[in-house]
Amino acid sequence: ITGGGDTYFTIDFVKNKLGLNPLLVHYNHHFNTPVGIRNISNIANSFNCDLVSSVPAPSLIKQISKTTLKHFGNFYWQAISGYLTFPVQTAVKYNIPLIIWGVNGWMDQVGMYSHKDSVQMSQRCREEHGLQGIKISDILKLNSKLRPRDLNGFIYPDNQKIAKLNLKGIYLNNYIFWDSKIQHENMIRNYKYEGRLMERTFNNYEDVGCLFANGTNDLLRYYKFGFSKVSDHAAREIRLKRMTIETAKKNILKYSTEMPSDFDDLWQWLEITKNNFENILLKYKNKKEFDDINSNISRFIQFLTNLDVSDFLKFKL
Repeated sequence: ITGGGDTYFTIDFVKNKLGLNPLLVHYNHHFNTPVGIRNISNIANSFNCDLVSSVPAPSLIKQISKTTLKHFGNFYWQAISGYLTFPVQTAVKYNIPLIIWGVNGWMDQVGMYSHKDSVQMSQRCREEHGLQGIKISDILKLNSKLRPRDLNGFIYPDNQKIAKLNLKGIYLNNYIFWDSKIQHENMIRNYKYEGRLMERTFNNYEDVGCLFANGTNDLLRYYKFGFSKVSDHAAREIRLKRMTIETAKKNILKYSTEMPSDFDDLWQWLEITKNNFENILLKYKNKKEFDDINSNISRFIQFLTNLDVSDFLKFKL
């Protein structure tokens, strides 16, 4: 679970639709917003479930984040790694053979290999897609201040333990039609889930628990790849026939270039200078994508225009 995303809908579905009594597992990435903290706190009263949480030392998270930012242009590695690792460690520790995830982001927004593919929980999927190929061994080689035992919380259980337990991880969006907007609005009505205004997207429901997910992390993604979360969200709204191509283009133009207010918070928290932080971001900026921002966005809009919307919907309905 997190302080945002699909947490409330997933718990509600698992407990009230499937009739299960889940153990909730939470990784604290230290990037929490007040809204996210309130959302997590509210879960105990709303669903009456046991909760296990992992809270790494702030100094460790800073060391990891600085290393991955400097060498890979990715300060968010620890957040994704903890989220994808701690639940599996917990399942092995307590001999729980089933993990139920909500949505897999690569299916909901962009697809893993294709939007028609189901997704399976695996070490390979976690490393290649979630962690962008960055391994613990890479981090240890690049930061002499870190010891192997410091990163135990990010080590995926070995295959023998997983096989012995016959552990399976499933994603609800492989089985039910997923519409995060409608789902979040239902959770707001039923359980007082809180959203918050976002600076780089019109979507005010997702990632509300993380200060940087739709802020500086998304800006860095935009620098590296030429598109950001608002492009994902606009594409999804087009597929679900709630937004026109023209409105999507206006939203992408409006939000993609917004400078997030959390920018200064991040470099100060990492304890590096603003100049050093900006230089790192510029190092990973893909200049080819920024020769003509309008041209780049137009290419993306053209791609959306050529999609067959029915192709995305028929396999889910």
